Amino acid sequence: MIKSAKSLLIVGLVALFATSCSPKVAEKLSLEEYEMLMANTKKLQLVDVRTPEEFQAGHITDAVMIDFKSADFREQVKALKKRKPVAVYCKSGNRSGQAFAILQEMGFKKIYDLEGGITAWQQAGKEVKK
Repeated sequence: MIKSAKSLLIVGLVALFATSCSPKVAEKLSLEEYEMLMANTKKLQLVDVRTPEEFQAGHITDAVMIDFKSADFREQVKALKKRKPVAVYCKSGNRSGQAFAILQEMGFKKIYDLEGGITAWQQAGKEVKK
């Protein structure tokens, strides 16, 4: 019985270790999940991938803008820390979805995308900074 329990414990630890060390794939998060991520994640890099005009019209507090349509988007992304989580958003989710694919390709491990973009954020009555 004790040998069986030890075996089960070892298998469980191996499974836990294997899943915790595997690279994190990008995730699309609901508005509620995104807010929880923002509130509970230290050193979160919050990135708005819209144009400068869209950003100036209103953005999520503490977001930095890296325009996805900019010719040097990949170069600007290099300023982000690959080992720290990155949360991206755009107007509706299209550009941010493309952006997180690029971030994955560039070696980022923890990438999160706001489902519905800032449009969903504003429709829910969440604050934007101008």
